[in-house]
Amino acid sequence: VSQTGPAVTNVTPDLGPHSGGTVLTITGGPFDPAATVEVRGYPVLSVQFVSPTELQATMRSLPGGVLNEVAVINPGGCKGIWTGTFFTQFEDVTLGHPFGPFIANLVRASVTAGCGTGIYCPESAVTRAQMAVFLLRSNDGPTYVPPACVTPAFGDVPCTSPFAPWVNELGVRQITSGCGGGNYCPNDAVTREQMAVFLLRTLEGPTYVPPDCTTATFNDVPCTSPFAKWIEELVERGITAGCGGGSYCPTAANTRGQMAVFLSVTFGLP
Repeated sequence: VSQTGPAVTNVTPDLGPHSGGTVLTITGGPFDPAATVEVRGYPVLSVQFVSPTELQATMRSLPGGVLNEVAVINPGGCKGIWTGTFFTQFEDVTLGHPFGPFIANLVRASVTAGCGTGIYCPESAVTRAQMAVFLLRSNDGPTYVPPACVTPAFGDVPCTSPFAPWVNELGVRQITSGCGGGNYCPNDAVTREQMAVFLLRTLEGPTYVPPDCTTATFNDVPCTSPFAKWIEELVERGITAGCGGGSYCPTAANTRGQMAVFLSVTFGLP
């Protein structure tokens, strides 16, 4: 019986539904024919020994929206732990959801933990207040904390608001000047056209100006739109392909699912 501690070099796929059933291919070794596998400290449903360098394990049901450690245990208790993590999708993100991998990226980068226990709310609109947090965490990293609010930058975001430090920091960095009249409109949904400006100014800084629009990509964003050059730059960088049918849907609310794509691609998350 082997007493060698196994090395786990890779696990594929690295995400799956919270309900279980995903078959993991685990590579590394040396694996004993009697090796067991645990995910999040729980035994998997079944383990198939393929070779001393490969195992297949069938996942059990686990909490949604969680990053889980994968471990292989050879007889005698010698354990190898994968340095990556298996992500169990949120309960409201179905298997094969087009935004699923991007949502996982946000969790891996500690940008979000969802909208509640085990759920992400992918179809819900992102508010301008929430967007301030998402942008700065994506750009500056999960440990970033903005300075405390002493003097509110906008009349409708008092320092008592939990979003005030984040919104104020957007003002300090000149990423936004608000929605007019000295206000920020924190509870309004971020539109897809506004999102283009938020992303590029956060990434590139306040002095950045994209090239002028000369040929419109989308039938609903003519070059005469003040947002056209920002949206065209997202296209140029491969950040968006629109909302379908040759359109961008510029005034539509940006959903949390769409936001996951925008942030992941723009900031290279995780």
